[in-house]
Amino acid sequence: MRLLLAATFAALAVPAVAQVSLIDNDGKTRKGRDIVISASGEITVLTDGEPFKAKLDEVSEIVYETRPIGGGCPWEVHLATANPRCRDIVPGTIEDPTDDSKIRMVATDAGDVEFPLDFAYALRKTSSQLAVPETAPPVDTVTWSRDNKQDRDKGSLMRLGKDTLDLDSETYRNLRTYKLADVDGVHLAPGNKAVVPEGVLVVVTTKRGLRVTGKVLEMTEKICRVETTHRIKGKPWELSIQADKVASLQVMNGNLAYLSDMNPKLLETWHDGIENIDARPDGSDKLFLDRGVARNAPIAIRGKAYRKGIASKKHVEIAIELGGVYAKFTAAAGVLDEVQATGEADPKIRFIVKGDGKELWRSEALSCDSAIQPVALDVKGVKTLVLSVETDDLLDMLICAGWGDARVVK
Repeated sequence: MRLLLAATFAALAVPAVAQVSLIDNDGKTRKGRDIVISASGEITVLTDGEPFKAKLDEVSEIVYETRPIGGGCPWEVHLATANPRCRDIVPGTIEDPTDDSKIRMVATDAGDVEFPLDFAYALRKTSSQLAVPETAPPVDTVTWSRDNKQDRDKGSLMRLGKDTLDLDSETYRNLRTYKLADVDGVHLAPGNKAVVPEGVLVVVTTKRGLRVTGKVLEMTEKICRVETTHRIKGKPWELSIQADKVASLQVMNGNLAYLSDMNPKLLETWHDGIENIDARPDGSDKLFLDRGVARNAPIAIRGKAYRKGIASKKHVEIAIELGGVYAKFTAAAGVLDEVQATGEADPKIRFIVKGDGKELWRSEALSCDSAIQPVALDVKGVKTLVLSVETDDLLDMLICAGWGDARVVK
C-alpha cells in the first residue's frame, strides 16, 4: 500500500520557509529547507545545495524544526485509540453541536470539526492539572471545581455544549447541568473502537498539539488529509489538517520509538520508596511524560520546547524495557526552564544513563543556566535502559530534570 503525500511546487528554485529534519531508519538525521513526497513514496529533500532523495520506508520521522509545539487551546479531546500512550488528541474550543450525540470543536489545526460523542475517551481543560488515566471507567465521570472545592459526579454524559454539559447522574439520581467553566475534565466509559486502516500508518502532530494516527491520503502545500482510525457509519473519518500547522510525521514502522511511549517505570526514589510503579501519564508526582513538572506544557530546556520526552522531579530511576532490539539512544538532557534558581538554591544535577546495570553515560554537573547536553549512545543488545539524575541529598526536592525527544532506533 502506498502512502500518498503529494506536494506541488511551481519551481524548486523558489525558497522554502520550512526547516525540516529527516530521521532515517539508521537513526541518522539529515536537514533541509523543505520536502516533496510523491505518490509513490519518494521523498525529495530540498537543501541550499543539491536536493537528496529517500524512500518513505527508509524514514522513521520527519520533523519541521521551525514549528515548535505551542499549545494555546482551552480544551483537549482525547479520542479512544488502541495505544493509550499515543491517543489521538484534538485541541480547540468547544462549541454547541448540531445534535446532542456529537462534539463540536472549533479553531483547531484542522479547522472546525464535529464527530460522534462516543469517539471521545476524555476531555481535559488545558489549564487544569487533571490527569488523563489509561484505564477507562465503568461510567462517565465529570471532575469539577468550584469555591476552592473539587468533586466528581458519575453517570452518562448526555450533551456537551459551549457553556454547559448535561450528565444523567448516578450519584444524585437526576439530570444535572454543569457550567463548563467549572469543569476540569470528563473521563468517558468505553465507546467507539478504533479500526486500523490498511497500509502505512503515520502519526501526524501539529503546532498546537493536535495528534492523529492514520493513513495520509495526500499532503500538498495547503492541506494534509488523513484517514483516521475512527469510523462514522462504517466509513472512515477523515481530517484535513492545515499543512503549515504540521510539526511532524512519524512513520509507524516500528523502527523508531519514543521512551515516553514505552511504559517507563519508576524503580526507586531516595525518600519515598517505591511509588506508582506503573507510572501512568501525569499520574505520579515524580515522573511526567510529554510534559513539564509543574505545568501542562511541553518539556522546555534553555528555551527549546520538546513535544516528546520525560521529565522527573526529585531523584528517581526510570526504567525502559528495550528488549535488546534497538541500536541507538538519543536525547537532549538538561534542567527544565520552569526551575527558577535563587542565590540560595541552584542545585547541580548530573544525568546518568545505564544499560543492563552498566553506566553508559554521565553528564557534568548541570545548573539552570547550563547548555543542553546532547546524548547519543550505542544500545545494541541492551534489554533495560535506566535514566536517572542525582544531586546533593538536601536539595533533592529541587530537581526538575528533562530528557527532551528521548528516543531509540533499531
